[in-house]
Amino acid sequence: MKKSWIMLGSVLFMIMVGIGYKVYQNDSKQAHFPKTKEQQLAILKEYPEVKRALLPANNPKAGLYPIPGLFEGESIALKTGKKSLCHDLTPQGITMSVDKIYISEYCHLHEHHSVVQVVDKKTKKWKKTIAVPGEPHLGGIVYRKEAQQLWLATETNKKASLSLLLTDTLADYDLAEKSQPIHYDMTIPIGDIPKASLLAYLDPFLVVGYFSNKKEGKLAMFPFDTKGDLVSVVTQTQSLNELGTADDLNSEDTTHILKKIQGISYWKNYMFMSQSFGNRDSKLYVFDLQDTKGGFNPESAKLVLDFPPYLEQINTDGDSLFAMFESGAKAYRHHTNKNIEYAIQLDIKTLLVNLKIKE
Repeated sequence: MKKSWIMLGSVLFMIMVGIGYKVYQNDSKQAHFPKTKEQQLAILKEYPEVKRALLPANNPKAGLYPIPGLFEGESIALKTGKKSLCHDLTPQGITMSVDKIYISEYCHLHEHHSVVQVVDKKTKKWKKTIAVPGEPHLGGIVYRKEAQQLWLATETNKKASLSLLLTDTLADYDLAEKSQPIHYDMTIPIGDIPKASLLAYLDPFLVVGYFSNKKEGKLAMFPFDTKGDLVSVVTQTQSLNELGTADDLNSEDTTHILKKIQGISYWKNYMFMSQSFGNRDSKLYVFDLQDTKGGFNPESAKLVLDFPPYLEQINTDGDSLFAMFESGAKAYRHHTNKNIEYAIQLDIKTLLVNLKIKE
């Protein structure tokens, strides 16, 4: 009798696993029914500070940017090397040039190359897809406007690295024509950080972070010299003039940051940190870089705001803060009913209305 119950339990377990897998596989049917902007705004109403800061104030719908590839997108199959559609692209990073928005995505099933989607900043229309080598998580991307460089957090030989794409390289790439991934203009290994989970720019530094859901994250800063070359980290005993270009960046001094950090960005003398893990509400921490006595922990934050779940990279552009979410991706959309299927643009001054801004 006991054996019969065990066998019955095993069968039921296999059925439930099969049903769960089937639900995940068939979830792509939702691709035909993406959320309207009205439905998206209804969800954001649960986060009044966020909803109030949507730009422009007289037309908040204009602050919502569709995410290309969220339900179906072009890429290259890792096994065959042929161009194919991917239904599992998961958005991670966002950055802006003067006229374009770049959104990074990886294939959750690891069957396709990771991609960067290019969106027209003014019209919000998709322009093209850039397939990158391999399947890096692409947790952070940064565009240096003055140098016209797109930097990506990548992996080389299972170790963290930084990869560069120049504007001309981006412009010349055509997935439809070549059906092969783009070639990086440069890739530099990072010695001290096992995985570059997030990326930010604080002139003249490229800020690299490592995300951990168990321990504190790590943050390292790598400066660009006057020639625009990325050099090793500046420490208390070194000056920029003493450093030369390096093929392998090693940080001798890193800063510990909050756990579960997904993105970092800067505006004036403030630093923003996005924190998210699981289907709970995300957090946006605001720190004053002129007052960091308590370090980068919740207690020393000048302001903490609630955001919808699955908040990923954040990036500032002038007085705007752009925020990316992965909750609309196939792998996560059934984990919460607060799915955000658009990148959102927020007015920073409105977002920080309860904080005395230092001009």
